Amino acid sequence: MRQYRHFVAPAMVLLLTAFLSTASAGEQVRRGTPLRIFCMGDSITEGYGLTNANGKQAMAELGYPARLREIMGTQATVSHYGVGGTTYFRNGPHPFEKTAWLAYLKLANPDVVIMAFGTNCSRTNTWPVLRDQYADDIRWTMAQIRAVNTNAAIYICLPPPAYSGTWAVSESTIRDAVIPALRKVAEQEHCNTIDLHTALANHPELFPDTIHPNEAGMKQIARTIADRLYDTRKDLTRPVDPAAGVGR
Repeated sequence: MRQYRHFVAPAMVLLLTAFLSTASAGEQVRRGTPLRIFCMGDSITEGYGLTNANGKQAMAELGYPARLREIMGTQATVSHYGVGGTTYFRNGPHPFEKTAWLAYLKLANPDVVIMAFGTNCSRTNTWPVLRDQYADDIRWTMAQIRAVNTNAAIYICLPPPAYSGTWAVSESTIRDAVIPALRKVAEQEHCNTIDLHTALANHPELFPDTIHPNEAGMKQIARTIADRLYDTRKDLTRPVDPAAGVGR
């Protein structure tokens, strides 16, 4: 994936945009108590490469957190913080730990946290060296989340497929090593997983640069996350498609 950078000022813009565009979160709280969802991850969560019809950067508007917000409607607020190039590895070259994520997590004070890493973890110059610490580093991240909100429900995403070895990303490592490791930690920590790998398998057309999803790919990610939330949470009601007369 793309070059890492310390993501502070741009992240503030993205996060504030996420809060402000959630149809008046304060008003929703007065009407009830919408579920607070926080999406954290690498450049896929950030929305790298997404542009609008005028060719201008539109990461916050077209990324999967924005699409998830549309699907959830008034049942939830959705905020996010994504940093390109990052991984769970605390001693790796681009640790998510070193970003400002905890400040944004505390601001969001989420009920649900969607953790979406793994693509960069698979890099051929990273995974072979650091894989033995992977589970512990994931658990450390989860511990920080639980310190903010003891009752936060954590969902671990299984990363989308990689359709080339660009940026030294390895699809075979994602499939055969990263995903099994994520599943094992989720089982041990009693967390749900969200299988983005299966949801986007056999769809290279959704990845213009072979690694980052396009707008259609982001919509598929959002639908997959929403479906998993509806399937696992009793406090959410699946929307009904008026045309079909069934839950979408």
